[in-house]
Amino acid sequence: MTIVGLLVHTKPKNIHHLKTQLLKLSGVEVYATNPQGKIVVVVEQQNEQDLNQRLFQIQDLDGVLNTAMVYHYSLGEASV
Repeated sequence: MTIVGLLVHTKPKNIHHLKTQLLKLSGVEVYATNPQGKIVVVVEQQNEQDLNQRLFQIQDLDGVLNTAMVYHYSLGEASV
């Protein structure tokens, strides 16, 4: 399992539209928005490959100006 916290930035007029698009993606939750166009998002995926794919999908959504990863947690098998 891998969990990432993102700050997604958009134009203020696009917040509602972008929030709707984000919530359609599996494993994505929107925790907060502000009037300046910032959206706090948590993404949970089963592995790093799925996570990377989801992050690219988010960056490619219409209205996304920038994304910044602010938290990353991965629970996987320990390597010896």
